[in-house]
Amino acid sequence: MSNFKFKYMHINKCAGSSFYMWMHQNNIAPFGGSKGDHKIESIFLPEITNITTVRNPYDRMKSVYNQWKNSGWLKDIHLSDAGTSKPFTFSEFVKLLPECYENNNSNTLIKDTYLGQWGHLKDFESPVGIRFIKPCSYWMKYIDKFKIFYFENLEEINSFFTNKGFHIKNGISNVIDGKTTTERKKSYIEYYTKNEIKIINDLFHDDFVNFNYEKVKL
Repeated sequence: MSNFKFKYMHINKCAGSSFYMWMHQNNIAPFGGSKGDHKIESIFLPEITNITTVRNPYDRMKSVYNQWKNSGWLKDIHLSDAGTSKPFTFSEFVKLLPECYENNNSNTLIKDTYLGQWGHLKDFESPVGIRFIKPCSYWMKYIDKFKIFYFENLEEINSFFTNKGFHIKNGISNVIDGKTTTERKKSYIEYYTKNEIKIINDLFHDDFVNFNYEKVKL
């Protein structure tokens, strides 16, 4: 039995749900229990390792869009010619991100029904708070206090925990949480126009720098 103590900060759309499933399947539990929430970590103890996972900004934002659209949370665009409506397209979603950043909320994107349901909640309690569309760097006030794993190289988690004395029965690449997985593509860059790439490059600059992700050059 390993004596290694750790906490996991679950940044949305960075394989966190799959990581919790992997821990459960391998009888691994973080310090304080397995909550699976999306709270920004603010308590750091020397005897506990803080772990998180990060993801390429282009892919993460497309995955956020997919989840919010599939959940029915995004506002509708009314089509006057047909008398019908449809959710924001991905292009419209990206173009509205700067406004959300300026207002420090996601209200521009979310249906009034859900704003009424969740509007009274603080950001760390809301399932559509501004942190969900903010860079991974935003979640980490002190980046050097985290052991960081990459969505693009989750296999490192297996070896890390093996070296800490855990017996890994099921590798994390075999674990997929179907409830939160969207398209399962290796890259979503094909969905972006040049203007939308520029928006992500600007808003997520810190992630490109802090985690060595490569910006698409325009």
